[in-house]
Amino acid sequence: MEELDKIEAYLPSVYNKEIRREFNNIFAHIKDLRTSTRRAMEGFILTEVELFEIKNFLFLIRDLSELIKKNNIPIFDDTEIKPIESLEKLLDPENTGISTFYIYDTYSDELKQIREKKREADKEIKLKKKELKDTIKEKLNLDLRPDSSVVISKDKKELIEKIQNYSHLTYVSETYMNIKFTIKPTEKMNQLEREVLILKDKEEREELRIRENLSKEIGKRRREIFRNMASIGKLDLILGKAKYALDINGVKPDIVEEHEIEIIDGIHPKVADFLKEKELSFTPVSIFLKEGVACITGANMGGKTISLKLVGLLSVMAQYGLFVPAKRMKLGLNQFIKSSIGDMQSTDSGLSTFGGEIKIVGEAISKSNEKG
Repeated sequence: MEELDKIEAYLPSVYNKEIRREFNNIFAHIKDLRTSTRRAMEGFILTEVELFEIKNFLFLIRDLSELIKKNNIPIFDDTEIKPIESLEKLLDPENTGISTFYIYDTYSDELKQIREKKREADKEIKLKKKELKDTIKEKLNLDLRPDSSVVISKDKKELIEKIQNYSHLTYVSETYMNIKFTIKPTEKMNQLEREVLILKDKEEREELRIRENLSKEIGKRRREIFRNMASIGKLDLILGKAKYALDINGVKPDIVEEHEIEIIDGIHPKVADFLKEKELSFTPVSIFLKEGVACITGANMGGKTISLKLVGLLSVMAQYGLFVPAKRMKLGLNQFIKSSIGDMQSTDSGLSTFGGEIKIVGEAISKSNEKG
């Protein structure tokens, strides 16, 4: 009954196409991050991709929360969405509001200094390369490519000889037509390259330490993350049920204490869809049943079997917390539903059609004192 009340509460939101589209846009980007969250909880260091996904998930939680508040959408205990502000701030320390993940300089003074030194060394290497390119241009009248290489035709033997004797260019490779040369780094450039490699190693180790700390903080907030995941799953399911209720023009079944079933103008959705394809319409069925035996009679193809299937299907739908395709339905909840319809022949158990049906009837009779 609570589930049916929730669907009823969410129907206006689903009926509004704009709100439904916004929900779908958010849900479409939500990933199952339980494995990453468990890894953080168990002390593993999350990868940058995992940290990006969790950061993105936190932003989606906030979007979802704002959408719910903006449209005054009802919230129940198991569908409550709570943004995790402290974790959001941790993964977005510069408050960029962008879902991409980056290990910011803000995380560590050490990291900031390493990166500044690396930038300075890279800048100096580029400057030295430019100076070399200018010298080569001046002395050999050669324009080097952006990758600091030059390709010379083998016909230009004099130029090739000059290059081979030039201290700042070195052989790389050749084809049957051309020879490729590139800048030969100076001792100073080699020294700067070594510095950059050392700084890169330090940067990677510092980034690893930061990722480890971030992973620990995510692990500490696992309950909040899991609670939001569960709420999103439940919310998605209820909205799906509400959308289905609209699609089948369904009504909320009335759950009563008495063990009886009343269906007014019920429709079997699967059969109705089949008939619609053939440009025919389903004739609604009204039926009232209570404990004991009911006998339905009528001509062949008069709707007896469909009526039985309708009772079973709509009862199951109601008990799974779904709206039902009918004008009205009243239902006393069942502990079981047994049916014997069609060919029950079982070659595996050696039963004939009649034997298979008798077996099902026997099972039903054995439960006849229970509600079903």
